Amino acid sequence: MSRIAILILSLLLMSAARAECIQVVDAGVEIEQGEAGAGEVHWHARLENRCDRDQDAMLTVRFLDAGNEPVYEVQDQLIVERHGEHSAGRKVYVPAMYLDEIVGIDIQVEERERPF
Repeated sequence: MSRIAILILSLLLMSAARAECIQVVDAGVEIEQGEAGAGEVHWHARLENRCDRDQDAMLTVRFLDAGNEPVYEVQDQLIVERHGEHSAGRKVYVPAMYLDEIVGIDIQVEERERPF
């Protein structure tokens, strides 16, 4: 098999394996208008690991407008223990031009079983 075919197969398998264990069970966003051309956006989520192994999780948090289109995006990494819940969240500074458009969030999870 060529390298390109192996890469494509790997990407397809990774896509199919996303978020089998970790589920976002609650999420929200709060916006604070700031000065100097930016504001604070605080996102929070409650995650649940339904598998028997600890999981590494890469979260992609998309801030959405009224049409559910992403207007800004951030990423975060964390560990979610087996059969456990984890609270995640961050305050991020977002350029002021996006603040009035943000009405919700969408969180995508890429997970990987911890090797130990």
